[in-house]
Amino acid sequence: MGVMTEFNIVYREDDGYGSDFINSITFSHDIIGNLAGYGEFFSQLSEGELIITLDAGLTYALTENIQLDCGCNFGVTEAAEDFNPFVGLSMRF
Repeated sequence: MGVMTEFNIVYREDDGYGSDFINSITFSHDIIGNLAGYGEFFSQLSEGELIITLDAGLTYALTENIQLDCGCNFGVTEAAEDFNPFVGLSMRF
């Protein structure tokens, strides 16, 4: 399980500086070998607009410092995209 809270001051060209407040909670579990899966609840409050997604995906550790990932974020609130599939590569330096 992992939890995160983040507060950002961001510059938006249309109206100057604003703030974002982000929270997430993630649960992950090894499936077999280097393959793992996760589920996440994500929320972002940005200038009065609330984005909530439920996310799920898989990760595969190629090495101790390189990981492949894929998944999809599913929007819960009107402000969130309905679904956002992704693939990625993460590297630890």
